[in-house]
Amino acid sequence: MIRDISKSRNSFSRYARLLLRLHDAISEGRGDSDDADAIRDEMDRAWNMLDAESVGLVNGLSADLYALNGSGDSAQVALPNAHVAQFDRALFDEAWQREDWSEALRIIRANVTSLAADEVASIRAAFWLYLGEPMVALTFFRYLERLRSERMKGQEPLTVDEEGLLLNCLNQLADHDELQQQALRRADRLAARTDDPIALYVAAETWFQYATNVFAIREEAAHRRAIELGQRCVSACQAAEKTEFAWAQATIELHIALSHEALGELEFAQAACNRALAIAPTDSDALQFYGYLMKYSRLSGNTPLGTDEQLRMRTRFRHDLESRDSRLAEYALSKHA
Repeated sequence: MIRDISKSRNSFSRYARLLLRLHDAISEGRGDSDDADAIRDEMDRAWNMLDAESVGLVNGLSADLYALNGSGDSAQVALPNAHVAQFDRALFDEAWQREDWSEALRIIRANVTSLAADEVASIRAAFWLYLGEPMVALTFFRYLERLRSERMKGQEPLTVDEEGLLLNCLNQLADHDELQQQALRRADRLAARTDDPIALYVAAETWFQYATNVFAIREEAAHRRAIELGQRCVSACQAAEKTEFAWAQATIELHIALSHEALGELEFAQAACNRALAIAPTDSDALQFYGYLMKYSRLSGNTPLGTDEQLRMRTRFRHDLESRDSRLAEYALSKHA
């Protein structure tokens, strides 16, 4: 599960959103407008709700956002080599392990002359995604993409790992239809350029999430695409022969089962659920869903399942499984070592 960054998590999230709005206003030349002043007034009230840890984080975030406007560390040029000079990774890792988030960000900030601007942006984006602040992460992903696009004309600006993280970020913000559509386009583009198991996992999850949130007129095509990408992910996991991908394979098999069930293809759903249980025999979600399939296959036969109880169960499984996505940020962040 994504870790809470403080006991006043909701207060921090509210303050961070206000800070992003103010950052956007300043970036657009509206820093002295009435709207910007109103945001500042809200921030003053929200400040009193922050604990000491949150204060440290928002102060650091404020400095990092200020830098994106053309001042400070982020104004440095993105260089071809990720490491410009020696960066003491051990200090960052120690702060990360003891969950001292303010210190971890401070270490990155103190080493901006030892790191390329694009790597700093990449680490910050993954960092905020891991801490459960996708809107903040998206700001740094967009900055990262802009930096790389200026240097890598005609090439994909993000690595496969970074693209997967950005997709994960967009998926968490999928209540915004524009971001949902961006996620679908990026998922297809990512799947076309790689057979990386984790990248395919995120691409498949993007389509699965979309399929479970749209009207029935589009649901079948979306589920078919989710199944197709899910099967590619499973094949990639098997080819990699690494136990670290077992959780991704088990989750995808269960989601393939959910998609087949939504289409009324209970035999295929049961087979996929069996494959998930073969990988993770004690997985409570897979066990419960298998029992659910057994019960309703006897009652309904091979017809689409759409009763209120069935829809509630399908929705609950989807939300329960979403918590597993947080592993992606931690997995990708470790690759910066």
